[in-house]
Amino acid sequence: CWALRMARNEEKHFGQLNRLILQKQREEEEKRNPRRPKLWALHSAAEVKSWIPSIQREIDFNLKQCAVPHYPEKKIAEFRVQVDRLYVEYKQFLRRLRELD
Repeated sequence: CWALRMARNEEKHFGQLNRLILQKQREEEEKRNPRRPKLWALHSAAEVKSWIPSIQREIDFNLKQCAVPHYPEKKIAEFRVQVDRLYVEYKQFLRRLRELD
């Protein structure tokens, strides 16, 4: 009985360590690749220009994923919806860039 409690405590401890490690990894990833801010939060043309390439990269990635023949139709449809959403966002960023220039 004592050995089982000891093992359970070790499992809990390792679980806490794992959560801390994963949290640090997420924070580091967030610093390296920050989320794209909302369009209303960008107030200069340079800020808007800096985010347009990330939208283009995401569109390219999703288009390439649509071309993978091994994905089921449902997955391909999700990628197409994502491409459509990103294209609308891309046009909004370009419109905002014209407004700020």
